[in-house]
Amino acid sequence: MYQKSSQSFIFGPGYLLERDLVLVTVNYRLATLGLASTNEARFPGNLSFKDVVCALEWVRDQIVPFAGDPGSVTVTGQSAGSRIITMLMVSPMARGLFHRAIAMSGSLITPISPRAGQRELVLKQARLLQCPTSRRSDDDRMYRCLMRRPAELYGSTVQSFVEWQGNPTTIWYPTIEPSDTPLEQRFILEEPKASMLKGDIHNVPLVIGITLNEFKFKAFPGSSESLLKNDSMFKVLAKNWYELAPIAFQYERGRDFHRETIIFWDNLFPI
Repeated sequence: MYQKSSQSFIFGPGYLLERDLVLVTVNYRLATLGLASTNEARFPGNLSFKDVVCALEWVRDQIVPFAGDPGSVTVTGQSAGSRIITMLMVSPMARGLFHRAIAMSGSLITPISPRAGQRELVLKQARLLQCPTSRRSDDDRMYRCLMRRPAELYGSTVQSFVEWQGNPTTIWYPTIEPSDTPLEQRFILEEPKASMLKGDIHNVPLVIGITLNEFKFKAFPGSSESLLKNDSMFKVLAKNWYELAPIAFQYERGRDFHRETIIFWDNLFPI
């Protein structure tokens, strides 16, 4: 089961542990540390997903002494974890490492698709950590500087990537890794939707579902006195709908058809 933490204060393992199975929970790197990408070898991207692949390889090689069966592995996750499950379904790195999958409230198909790097975000992170960014020739110095910064400093800058009231929820996205990277090191070879349409997907049973109140916190971010009860916040959203809607709903900026989609929702559910 993949969450942002293996702690049990949100979801405990009791229900699963009453069954005849071995439960393995996985942590993986997040934000810049897990997904930073400039479409080059030093920032390849997809490290969060590769962490999960490493965990599955550990299960394959080490689970027998724990009374597990490496030939009967089910992967499951909720929300961001669910998206990882569906990414595993199309990744060549994960082939043969699991035999069933359950994806709950998350998918590799989102309004903004994986892209070849997010260099502008790497530069922003470097500036926040006071690393050199002024010239392309500074890239080596920037990289060495970023490698020396402790994880706690990265964590302290996460909120600096937020644009409005905790939005967008997703800052970093998966990366379509360049073709000159060795195949065994590439988690994603192409746009995942293209892989699905071609049938290039792991042939294992997949259950897809939706959890109760998924993303309810977006309507009630931070406290009970928020969006649906906070009149001033609601007025800001209404006044700046076309600017804030792409941020809140994670639509690609500056695209006419996305603006038309926002207008459609505006007419369907007027503020």
